[in-house]
Amino acid sequence: MGIILLLLLTLLGVVSTPVAGLILLMGCALCSAWHPAELALRALVGLSILALAIVMFTPLIPRLVQEDTVQGVPHHTDAIIVLAGGMHCQDGSLSGSSLARTLKGLQLWRAGYAPNLVLSGGETHAEASCPGVAATARQLVTSLYPVGGPPISVLKDVLNTRAEARQMRALADERGWKTFLLVTSPTHTHRAELTFRTAGLDVTTIASEEPGFDQPPVLLGDRLTALRSVAREWAGLTTQGLRPGGQNP
Repeated sequence: MGIILLLLLTLLGVVSTPVAGLILLMGCALCSAWHPAELALRALVGLSILALAIVMFTPLIPRLVQEDTVQGVPHHTDAIIVLAGGMHCQDGSLSGSSLARTLKGLQLWRAGYAPNLVLSGGETHAEASCPGVAATARQLVTSLYPVGGPPISVLKDVLNTRAEARQMRALADERGWKTFLLVTSPTHTHRAELTFRTAGLDVTTIASEEPGFDQPPVLLGDRLTALRSVAREWAGLTTQGLRPGGQNP
């Protein structure tokens, strides 16, 4: 029973590390020795099967992905903001999300929508040897445009979207910038737009390509990946106290 539950919760993204899986199996072993706990365990397995069936066979996940995605119409602004999307520290390369966002930002710059490019530094990694997202993205931009590339500003050592918005607010005040194109991954666009507008920034949000899953997600693997992305965004909305469509602090 414990192994079945572990497999189900791993598929749903609830268990994502070996340590968490081991703790779950140990807990299940203890539950088997106590009848009420065993009944609760069986109920949890049943609920997990139901949740997996909903993910697999209903339009819920495609609909949630659609609701989380904002796609504004590009127009001329003062700067293009590219939010960080992670790094592959072992080989020092941008994650798929970071690469897609950076390329979308460059595409908008080439089209003449803004003269300036702002790159987010992303999370501060524990490994001293891991390069920052902004530094790696800047290297990519300068390799593509050794001459005549966009002026680049950097949001340094930001841990989350709220910190990116606060630092961008200070940079905008310093430079006298008023309007922005905000580039991020599709399911992050909704929360990012709310966060930056709450900080007093006039942003039009542009979704980059989604490297993690097809849109709309149809295959099981795509739906499970999309589920984790959507869950992360709704958790972020909750912890930041943001209310979609309402007045935000």
